[in-house]
Amino acid sequence: MIRRTACLFALAVLPAWADIGPKPRSDAPGLEATGDMKGIDVEMAAEEVKLVLGRAERDKWVDRLDVAATFEMRNTGAAAAFEEGFPIGPVKNMKGFEAEIDGQKVEPKLVDRFQDRVRPVTEAQADEYDESGKHDYWYVWNASYPAGATRIHKVRYTLELFGFSEYRSASYTLSTGARWKGPIGKAVVTFRCEGGLTLDHVRSARPLSGGTRNAEAIAWTFENLEPTGEDDVAIQYNTSTTWADDLIRLREEAKLHWSARKEVAWTLGHAHERFARSARTGEERTALVEAIGAMFDEGKEKGAAWEFPAEERQRVQIGADVPPEVRAEIEKNIGVEPREYARPGQAAQLFEFFDALLEAAKEDPKSPAARAALVRWVAVAEAFLAGKVTAGGKALSPASEEAAAELRNRVAEARALLKD
Repeated sequence: MIRRTACLFALAVLPAWADIGPKPRSDAPGLEATGDMKGIDVEMAAEEVKLVLGRAERDKWVDRLDVAATFEMRNTGAAAAFEEGFPIGPVKNMKGFEAEIDGQKVEPKLVDRFQDRVRPVTEAQADEYDESGKHDYWYVWNASYPAGATRIHKVRYTLELFGFSEYRSASYTLSTGARWKGPIGKAVVTFRCEGGLTLDHVRSARPLSGGTRNAEAIAWTFENLEPTGEDDVAIQYNTSTTWADDLIRLREEAKLHWSARKEVAWTLGHAHERFARSARTGEERTALVEAIGAMFDEGKEKGAAWEFPAEERQRVQIGADVPPEVRAEIEKNIGVEPREYARPGQAAQLFEFFDALLEAAKEDPKSPAARAALVRWVAVAEAFLAGKVTAGGKALSPASEEAAAELRNRVAEARALLKD
């Protein structure tokens, strides 16, 4: 999410945080073999994962991701025994780890495998924060697989997710399954929220295929999956506001600020990602086209030339608990600032959403709204390339010939679309 708000007054001070150290992982890991799997024919026949995102009770800057996973592991070859485990990373934020195989509890060991030197560590040692990054913590245990055996692994743990912004992420790594023999036969991942967070707080749920969403959960189902990083489940969310509330606020700000119009277009351009799908609905596409079209509403056409404002009022965040007299003083002193496209070398910002408009128009080439928006964007782009677009009386121009060539390509593509 783009955030370009000028903060002139602050009532809350965030806690100091040494950002030079390693960050805890925000992705929940999967079952891995820690050694060489050459000659071992153990495959992951099925994987079922349940993810529950909530707020941690101890700290408002910490969320939690509860993970419950079941793995059906099948040995299609000779008997084998090797070490399995779950990676934690340089900071131990995995809590309450439990594992069992075929209903029997496993006692995992906590080890530090930094630079391939394996040494046992205690929970207390690993919990002691060390910003050096010179750790690679794992929970590990030994597992045996008789020839032809199927063994059921069950694992539970909680990840503590740290963040000093309202925009945060959580994920589950399916790609670790690539280390086992063959594809994952079937993988089902279910994600839901609780404890003050809802699916309405989600901004993006990936991958954008194989997923469904209802009122309670988002779920992905894959079959015969050769997993890569593109298949990892990744959730982007906001801890304080819902998507709809954000859009209402941005639309109000867009009445005064061109930069907010860009944020409206960006938000609507990614609306479908909240539902883990790649395709937009007709309603989503219409809203996106309207938002992109509105970005040129202040442009004044003068023959073959266009004039745009060069400045806008600064965007200021003022907390709801700010006293009225203080709020009034802040608002009285709000100044103006150059719009992004009016800043030196940044004229291309005016056309940032050309590709998004083209994409929406291709999805519905006969849409009158999309065609009307394209006609105007083509007119402004051609004037820009001809040196006939100004902001505050000053001519805008491409930053380079390469940038100009890219814009010409977009214009040609748009013109070809409009001919159909």
